[in-house]
Amino acid sequence: MIKTITSLLICFAVSIQMFGQNFNLELQSNILQGEDCSDVWGFVDSSGIEYAVIGTRSSAKIYSLEDPKNPILRYTAPGARSIWRDMKFYDNHIYVTQDQDTFGLTIIDVSQAPDSISHTQWKPQLTIGNNNARFLRAHNLYIDEKGFAYISGHNLSRRGVMILDLNVNPKEPILVSAVDVFYSHDSYVKDDILYSSELSNGFGIYDVSNKFVPIELGRGRSGNNFTHNAWLSDSTKILFTTDEVASGYVESYDVSDPSNIRYLDRYKTNAGNSRVIPHNAHVLGDFVVTSWYTDGVIIKDVSDPANIVKVGSYDTYIGNIPTSGSLFLGCWGAYPFLPSGLILASDINTGLYVFKPTYVKAAYLTGNIYEREKGSTGAGTPLSGARVQILNSDVDKFLNDNQYKIGITPDSTIKVVFKYPGYPTDTIEVNLASGTIDTFDYYFEREIMTDVNDLNAISAFYIYPTSTSNQLTIVGDVYNQPYEIISVTGTLVQNGQMNSNNLEVRSLNAGYYFLKIMHNSEFVVMPFYKE
Repeated sequence: MIKTITSLLICFAVSIQMFGQNFNLELQSNILQGEDCSDVWGFVDSSGIEYAVIGTRSSAKIYSLEDPKNPILRYTAPGARSIWRDMKFYDNHIYVTQDQDTFGLTIIDVSQAPDSISHTQWKPQLTIGNNNARFLRAHNLYIDEKGFAYISGHNLSRRGVMILDLNVNPKEPILVSAVDVFYSHDSYVKDDILYSSELSNGFGIYDVSNKFVPIELGRGRSGNNFTHNAWLSDSTKILFTTDEVASGYVESYDVSDPSNIRYLDRYKTNAGNSRVIPHNAHVLGDFVVTSWYTDGVIIKDVSDPANIVKVGSYDTYIGNIPTSGSLFLGCWGAYPFLPSGLILASDINTGLYVFKPTYVKAAYLTGNIYEREKGSTGAGTPLSGARVQILNSDVDKFLNDNQYKIGITPDSTIKVVFKYPGYPTDTIEVNLASGTIDTFDYYFEREIMTDVNDLNAISAFYIYPTSTSNQLTIVGDVYNQPYEIISVTGTLVQNGQMNSNNLEVRSLNAGYYFLKIMHNSEFVVMPFYKE
């Protein structure tokens, strides 16, 4: 539904919108494991009973969920002592990788669950390229709808993706081939297309319709240059990635043409804390469910993949985010695919979680931003480079043109802030409803000024020319002040200390940027365009 806002009030009152850490996820149960945990997965047995499978330092444990509030431990498959343990389910078998020691692939037979469950270890001698060695460990795996397993980060050759056929004998996989270009941290496969997350090498897209001869179709690079995981939309056109680094993002890419991958949007939780790390993202219809270490489980509405919106969360991590040391604490995995709708989560420190989610559609506010003289009723001039925020939320967007679209979990009232250097910050109050798109055009009204000094009365600094090829001039007392240049995607591209009022920018690529200069212990932000 699309509707238009006819009137908006300047906000002077306190908003009643509450953005708590835990919303739209109801805790059913939490089971401590007595040791650090890793990933989690789920499956349904032949009688319809749902199960959770969680990795620990020493084993993979299977819990039945007949009563989600009281999971029952049904089986423990011991394995290597390993920090990393990942698992997938296919045809009444659970396949478990461990990235330490020499246990190979653990294969758990659950065809007779819950009455009888057993497991074996698979670690044959294999040949990939010129490397012949025993298969001993792997980081992750994925199993496609045709019964082929894709083993990522194994111990052979370049540690790429090993393709195994599970159809002949699920307990004795057959090596078919390998995608052995780069180390693969994780993989996803749909309709014979492999999406391999290859850390600093970005993500590779491969045609594996001929399992014996994989062909690279395209390659992308996520914003923080550390592609940890990738998952495809149901439409197969949109790929969602995570960068496993501090202050990393969930990002969306249009991959309908692998030779021309297009960036769409990014989302970063806990915008005020640069030490929060995303981990794994999984797509369920119009939603992405992500495990986010010290920020727990986060649900995002991605029905508009160019505008990712947080609509649910539960923080499983107990305590404050550390100011130093390891950040690999809290929620490791989140599994949203059980038929009941339950979400399973694993917390490194506090074990297995079972949640009942409520999937709520986001509400959106969209429009254009203009500038015009104060008191004018004219159409105004399109203004690029503005900043739009929603108070008490993670929404904080710098615009590379004059159009904006922001989203939020719907509630009674939210406060939207419009900012642009040289203009007073303005806040509006607006009501938004789930699944709606409201439109509102905003106008920055400029005073009629005669010289630079008039402008400096409003803003600490002023830059010109704002469309430049080589050099910016900054009017104001900037000597010895720290500065940063940020791209519209949030990437730091240049920084240093001002030693004059002129700043060299000829090395930058063409596009929009933001110059940040320190003033009174805060950064002043000014947009410009590099020709």
